[in-house]
Amino acid sequence: MCIRDRFRTKQPYYGARLMYRRGFHLSQKAFNALWQKPKKLYLAISCLLVEDKIQNRIHLPKDGEVNMNGKVVKVYNRISSKDLSDNGRDLLIDVSNYAQMGSNLITMTTKDTRSFVLCVQLMVDSTLEKVKSYVKTPALPREDLVKRVKGLFKIRGGVDVGFTTMMVSLVCPLSGNRIKTPVKASSCKHPKCFDLEAFLGMAKSTKKWQCPHCSKPLDISELEVDLYTKAILDRNGPSVDCIELNDEGKWRPYRKGEDGHWFDNEVTAPLADEESESEEL
Repeated sequence: MCIRDRFRTKQPYYGARLMYRRGFHLSQKAFNALWQKPKKLYLAISCLLVEDKIQNRIHLPKDGEVNMNGKVVKVYNRISSKDLSDNGRDLLIDVSNYAQMGSNLITMTTKDTRSFVLCVQLMVDSTLEKVKSYVKTPALPREDLVKRVKGLFKIRGGVDVGFTTMMVSLVCPLSGNRIKTPVKASSCKHPKCFDLEAFLGMAKSTKKWQCPHCSKPLDISELEVDLYTKAILDRNGPSVDCIELNDEGKWRPYRKGEDGHWFDNEVTAPLADEESESEEL
């Protein structure tokens, strides 16, 4: 439920302020659910800057004042007179305690002249496992996976990018550990993945839903498991933490100063000589 209607009001000592207003009806069933124990349903408000350069983040206006059903609502976890930085994120505001059955009215006034959207939402808590279930695992044959890798070496129009190999780390940039479940956004054009659980933990704490490699905003519905990388991780031990890909859709472990053989993604790479000797011992 969103509104962009704005009303200019005059308030003594404060000058002209813009008002955002949202009226809505809360059914008895929804109202009762807000008070169930354990609490699973919340009534929350948020605000979005229409022309925000950081897409889809909650962004409150400067010096905003929110009122719900005649009561003042505290909305800021930062200095309200300063604008939100590129790395900043405002939080959803739980207004369940201000709700009443039937008609409700929320107003927000501000001197900020930029255009905002005021949203009212019923929110449901989800477990980590539930959120994971939204991540897609595409059922692609091996030929299509290899074709995707080959496509990394082409630019628009099928023109070669000018190089035939690229290095890809199997270490998650968020946790610093070897990736367990490799994911990336379907809209990302690079080969780099990150660990699903590490990403969801980061998103929960920072409210940042963006690719840790290219910083592109993403939605949970865009995340998908990279099956090519997963096959390599599943079939090779911790010694393989960085790989090279080539324009034929093959890979090999990256070992500085060594070339080595190229493999299909469903083949286990042999251990390096020093690793084989240590295992024999």
